[in-house]
Amino acid sequence: MKPDAYDIKEKIGVVFQDVAVFEELTVYENIDYFCGLYIKDKEKRNEYINDAIKLVRIRGIYKILSETTIRRTT
Repeated sequence: MKPDAYDIKEKIGVVFQDVAVFEELTVYENIDYFCGLYIKDKEKRNEYINDAIKLVRIRGIYKILSETTIRRTT
């Protein structure tokens, strides 16, 4: 499957066997990476990412938080 086969990706899902978070990426970058697997439009992804960040109440500090920090706060 090609990386830009979004019409096919809408019909399938991905379940990672291990925790699917990259420690070297910020919270925003992690969400964007996985969201980008399914949503091509960057503006739409940005909207979804900001909504998700607001939902978990970390807006404003999301760029500097690591996956490890998030695990300690949950």
